[in-house]
Amino acid sequence: MPGLLRDARALRWAGSTAYGLVLAAVLLSPSIALADEATTSSAYDGGASDLSRSFADSEPLPVEQAFALTSTLLDDGSVALEWRMPPGYYLYRDRFSLQAVDAPQALGALQWSEGRLHQDPQFGEVTVFYEHARLRVPLQSGATLPQRLELKLSFQGCLENSVCYPPTLRRLSFELPPPLRTQEPASSPWLGMLLMAFAGGLLLNLMPCVLPVLSLKAFSILHAADDPVGAKRRALAYTAGVVSSFAALGGVVLALRAAGGGAGWGFHMQQPWVIGLLVLVMLAVGLGLSGVVNFGAGLAGVGQRHAQGRGLAGDFVTGVLACVVASPCTAPFMGASVAYALASPQPWAALAVFVLLGLGLAAPFLAIAFVPRAARWLPRPGAWMDSLKQWLAFPMYATAVWLLWVLGKQRGVDAMALVLLSAVVLVLGLWWFEKNRFAGGGHRLLAVLIVALSLSPLTMLDARPGDAAPSVASKAELPPGAERFTPARFAELRGQGRAVFVNVTADWCLTCKVNQAAVLERDGFRALLKDADAVYLVADYTQPDEAVAALLKAQGAVGVPLYVGYDREGRRTKLPAVLSLQGISDALMQADSPASPTLGGQRG
Repeated sequence: MPGLLRDARALRWAGSTAYGLVLAAVLLSPSIALADEATTSSAYDGGASDLSRSFADSEPLPVEQAFALTSTLLDDGSVALEWRMPPGYYLYRDRFSLQAVDAPQALGALQWSEGRLHQDPQFGEVTVFYEHARLRVPLQSGATLPQRLELKLSFQGCLENSVCYPPTLRRLSFELPPPLRTQEPASSPWLGMLLMAFAGGLLLNLMPCVLPVLSLKAFSILHAADDPVGAKRRALAYTAGVVSSFAALGGVVLALRAAGGGAGWGFHMQQPWVIGLLVLVMLAVGLGLSGVVNFGAGLAGVGQRHAQGRGLAGDFVTGVLACVVASPCTAPFMGASVAYALASPQPWAALAVFVLLGLGLAAPFLAIAFVPRAARWLPRPGAWMDSLKQWLAFPMYATAVWLLWVLGKQRGVDAMALVLLSAVVLVLGLWWFEKNRFAGGGHRLLAVLIVALSLSPLTMLDARPGDAAPSVASKAELPPGAERFTPARFAELRGQGRAVFVNVTADWCLTCKVNQAAVLERDGFRALLKDADAVYLVADYTQPDEAVAALLKAQGAVGVPLYVGYDREGRRTKLPAVLSLQGISDALMQADSPASPTLGGQRG
């Protein structure tokens, strides 16, 4: 028994000793590992540490930490913005927008620090900023500035080989010192913008895009020349159509922009189904004016019913058409007022601008109807009006052909074929309606169904994005000596100190086409570019394009056409919608002729 106890104590001592040796080995192992530089344990520990650190670094930071923004109002009246980014984060230069809320024309040209070209899998070759980005935005001299400058800022960046952040929105506010203010809080540019909107709508009557529909309205006024009461009713119905359509269009644009979209003036003309629908409308109006079909109560139309004055619906619809075809155009005074509306924080003030645009467009017809002296200038009605009515059908047919050409530029030949198929079905429905005008209600119902069926091919237009044909800005169709606009090329030319002329155009913009034929395709313009050593950039906005939309926003423009000239020293001149060679020359050669005046342009 004593032997067993001794054996047990010996085993307990041996176990304690072994446990102590193991514990000592464990405690001493870090020292041994440090002494042995080639141990596997050390290599493993270092690799694990690097892996852990790499994993931690790849975790996306909150946007406030990833793109730390500071903003400052400098003494010279410039706004300075600076972003600081940790390693691996970068900021897009061209995914950026900055707007002054109450002073749309207050901001000058953006002055960025130098960035790097980056091949982006989504946007192609773009300019980005690593570690830091600096932006200086001067305030325009002569611009109306409030006491407090409110800015809406949007920017976007990514973490390399990881995630891209959604666009980040910020609102900045600066208290302007008295020397910079040109407007006290009690005053407001709102009244001035309303007057500019009215003047812009008035001048829209002179734009080429509105002339086909105005011919309809002129015929209506001539028909009612011997009926003053009827003329007033027609003018009011037309005005109601114009104003309500402008208000509705403005509401849609404001809603889309509030939702984060980039919709601007004339945006609906970028939608193929809208173009197709307008082709059918113009065709139906032309057939009515030609006397092929006489619209009655069964099919409310604007053609013969409008011409013969049987009801005010035709006048109202003519007002709607005037708004639709006028929207691709911009007129003098119109750009600033619409830009103010799109940037205004008060929706009611923005809608008031669109309403005044409509009133300006309708004003000449209201004046003729309500001012007796103006009506005296109208010729007396007679048999000649029937011939005039038929002549007015041909501008409608020409407009339909032009719209069909625009659609071909957007979606190719297949889309044109779909709309022509719709046109054939529409003509079938109108023919059946006219043939069975005095038959039973079943025939008229069939005519309505056929006309409704003609709209079905239009639903397939947006489903064919792959058929889009090259438009004006494609390299194959660019004017001689012109280059396609890209943000990278534009920035490169500005950085090289080259004079640049930028033309933002669209196939659906008739004013653009008139300027192109009258000025931009002439030998004098090409000689001017050569003398100024200027580069001609063409930006096509026929279809939605984010880069072109960003350019329009940066220039304070609400639609096309937009013409901007930069001289070699970077001075910018925004040219009017109606171009002249002299105006372009002044814009591009300011550095050579400092005293030369700007003809209708806005310098910044």
